[in-house]
Amino acid sequence: MLQQGLELLRLRTEGEELEVAALRKIIGARREGEFVSNVTMKGKIATIADKKRRVHGE
Repeated sequence: MLQQGLELLRLRTEGEELEVAALRKIIGARREGEFVSNVTMKGKIATIADKKRRVHGE
């Protein structure tokens, strides 16, 4: 029973370490990428939403 608990704890820890590594990679890529201002992003989102509304007839 104790061995199973230790194995589960190890698996959880490894999973968390992988998540942290993935998040660090994503954040690093975002830092190196192009900055998009709030106004620009709102415009892009509005354009995408308008296209979807036209496609779905809303």
